[in-house]
Amino acid sequence: VSAETIESVELEIERIAAGGAGVARLPDGMVSFIAGALPGERVTARIDERAKRFANGTTINVLAASDARVTPECSAVAAGCGGCDWAHIDPATQPAFKA
Repeated sequence: VSAETIESVELEIERIAAGGAGVARLPDGMVSFIAGALPGERVTARIDERAKRFANGTTINVLAASDARVTPECSAVAAGCGGCDWAHIDPATQPAFKA
């Protein structure tokens, strides 16, 4: 993806997908999978990839956080490691999202 095609957009996260990405719709209606976002949150996301029927992106700012959001204990996650996809989700809430 070239720098010219990367876009930033505010989104309302509707639900969680298998694998843990938040699901939202872009302004044009396209389904998007946003890493690091939780259902009920409003986020600013960077859209990294657009396919024919969906887009993938990453949370860059949480504008309105879910009650299930926690601060990851691991400093590597806070620095952007990406090794623990669910570190930002309250452990007591994780089973409900995994169901």
